[in-house]
Amino acid sequence: MKIRSGFVANSSSSCYILNLNDEWSKELLTKLKEVHVPKARGLGRGTGWAAGKDLPAYAAGHMEYEKRFGYSSIGSWIQEWIDKLGNDKVLFVMESDEGMGGFLPLALDEIIAHASSCTDYH
Repeated sequence: MKIRSGFVANSSSSCYILNLNDEWSKELLTKLKEVHVPKARGLGRGTGWAAGKDLPAYAAGHMEYEKRFGYSSIGSWIQEWIDKLGNDKVLFVMESDEGMGGFLPLALDEIIAHASSCTDYH
């Protein structure tokens, strides 16, 4: 598994951190719930999201994978943003370019424009 930081697209899954202090990000979270985009779970690469009380557990699962197998994953990256902004202010969004898990309710370039950080996940 590889991880690349910076603003990226066209990978197996592109991951975004959005700051929920921003009104646009709050609206995105509402839309994700309204159109039933699934919550991110496990180690899968499907389109999904995590925020609030679910986010630390999601990050911890990836960090356990990092420790167990020695691969770089997204867990530490997510945790850094939780530590920086606070758990209740981080929205994690993953988009699969393979259509796994559905599709995001907004154009990817809009999400990228509002993201605090992006990376890809293979």
